[in-house]
Amino acid sequence: MNDKEFLENYQSLSENKKMKLINLLSELKENEHSQTPVSVFLEKVL
Repeated sequence: MNDKEFLENYQSLSENKKMKLINLLSELKENEHSQTPVSVFLEKVL
């Protein structure tokens, strides 16, 4: 998925899901040492 597709998908998400995604992404940043793949986080949101 390229950046443009990601943005289009992102913009189609509800506000609620956007907030969840932002929270998960910040969690991910804090836990960069963890081995959890990004896709696992995305599945929680999408």
